[in-house]
Amino acid sequence: MCGLSQAWAVCCRWLVLLITICGIVLSLLAGSSCYFMQFLDENGNINGSGMFRYKAPGESCQKYDENRVYDGAENTARFGAVAAPLAAAGALTLILIEFACCRFPCSRVLMSLLYVAAFTSQALTFLLFFSGTYWYVLS
Repeated sequence: MCGLSQAWAVCCRWLVLLITICGIVLSLLAGSSCYFMQFLDENGNINGSGMFRYKAPGESCQKYDENRVYDGAENTARFGAVAAPLAAAGALTLILIEFACCRFPCSRVLMSLLYVAAFTSQALTFLLFFSGTYWYVLS
């Protein structure tokens, strides 16, 4: 019976590894998208807005102008878009260390804290919806 429980533990570690990799990839895709949020401007044209790029009607994705001033909600959302995959990558590193070597003390606690940080940071990206830039869209 001991061998079966060990196989189950390894299977669960592989599952956590795959879910972490998928989460990192999806987080990077969401952060680099031009269409994190779509909205209609005053003229009825569909615009796209992302964390670091935007899409105006009839144009391709462009980076925001370097002189653009971001409000607090946008800065926090942009921070979350960068911090979430970094925290998840830290957890992924711990998983890979455990696969390569062995378990080390407090690894699960540190991994859990990194996952909570990644989750919280990813949730912060939704503050982009509360940016003062887009209030006319919501009203």
